[in-house]
Amino acid sequence: MTLSENSPPVNVFAGEERLAGIIASAMDAVITIDADQRIVLFNPSAERIFGVPSERALGQSLDRFMPDRFRDAHPRHIDRFGATGITSRQMGTVSRLMALRDNGDEFPVEASISHSTVGGERLFTVVLRDVTDRMHAEIRIREQAELLNKVTNAIMVSDIDDRIAFWNRGAERLYGWPADEALGRIASEVVHTDARAETAAAEAELDRSGEWAGEFRETTRDGRRIVVESHWTRLKNDDGRVRGKIAIDIDVTEKNELETRFLRSQRLESVGVVGRSDCHGCPVDG
Repeated sequence: MTLSENSPPVNVFAGEERLAGIIASAMDAVITIDADQRIVLFNPSAERIFGVPSERALGQSLDRFMPDRFRDAHPRHIDRFGATGITSRQMGTVSRLMALRDNGDEFPVEASISHSTVGGERLFTVVLRDVTDRMHAEIRIREQAELLNKVTNAIMVSDIDDRIAFWNRGAERLYGWPADEALGRIASEVVHTDARAETAAAEAELDRSGEWAGEFRETTRDGRRIVVESHWTRLKNDDGRVRGKIAIDIDVTEKNELETRFLRSQRLESVGVVGRSDCHGCPVDG
């Protein structure tokens, strides 16, 4: 295909400029190193995350931004990746690395790596994501879960589709389902109740006010019939969208039975007193 005289000029650098713009605007740190593992590209997010301007980072060895204990292993990992193309470092993987800010602070990162050849030179590009906030959030969630596991009451969290997302040890004891079997199931599959109309009314009240409290008769995994006092709270995201609910169930079966017996004995006692008061001619004991 040939270009006419009226054809617009072709910018052969347009692709490179577009790529440079993408790299510059990336939220993650993008760092490219050469075959000697010297930094040749250090994007603005890398500057922000590591706390150092690119002009001070360029030409430096990448291990400058690694804690001492990881520096020996990293070059071998890069060399092995260059030779085999195999790496365990991918975004979202459970195993995380620790990186080093310019001020000496360590922080957790997720990382992925790729390689390319430009002008006959082998280049490796590392994309790093600072996961400090996520790690702290996960620690808080684990701590909260551990606290909830110490509570004797059954506590369960379900998502918008009513699938169980959290199931504490109290729920395991009450309903007989271990957490690893309950998680991901529809709540009604593990918490059985015949009171469908009452359940629908409770859900309607929960949608209306965000709270509901009442009693249900339920059946455990081993077939026991129990009565629970249940408290529901609607869970929402920061933007106000509903994301699920938390339910706290208390086994009140024995308490209800004791109250029923007490009321029955009170009634019988009352009937006995009334019967004696009406018997004016009856002999008196003693």
